[in-house]
Amino acid sequence: MSQFPPMQNPASIIDMAKVRERLQAASLEALNASVLILSSAMRTTLSQPGTGRRYFRNPGYGRRRNARQQGVHVASAPGRPPAVDTNRLRASFAVSTVGTRGDGFVAVEKAPTRMVLRYGSKVRYAVFLEYGTRRTRKRPFVAPTLEKFRPKLPAIFAAAFRRHFPRVKA
Repeated sequence: MSQFPPMQNPASIIDMAKVRERLQAASLEALNASVLILSSAMRTTLSQPGTGRRYFRNPGYGRRRNARQQGVHVASAPGRPPAVDTNRLRASFAVSTVGTRGDGFVAVEKAPTRMVLRYGSKVRYAVFLEYGTRRTRKRPFVAPTLEKFRPKLPAIFAAAFRRHFPRVKA
């Protein structure tokens, strides 16, 4: 007689519906964390002061507290991220997913086959700044930000999966 109990069917031990539910929850949590961190990194990249040519413009009205209100703009040098002028580019980044909730976070349908996350700018000139035109040299800001962000992704997903799949101690 054997000292080990007879093998059970693994499907009867593991509740696959719960596993699927936890996988979906961990993936959503990791995607939401990724969006927040990427948004912060993009704002940081687009908040750097210009290092290029200085322009003088119409100063406008009222108290002139800063250089912009005094009619001065320092452009970005070619090859550097674009300098902030009106904040329109920096404020235009948004998340688009297969399904979204009203608060901008990621939502997934009941039976997803894949999760798609798109993050980008809604202003038309963003692509011209990123890749340049025949008249202006490129001022990349998306590619450098993604390169800085990419090494953080495994840790974000690992932390989310650790929270949803704690180790079982025997």
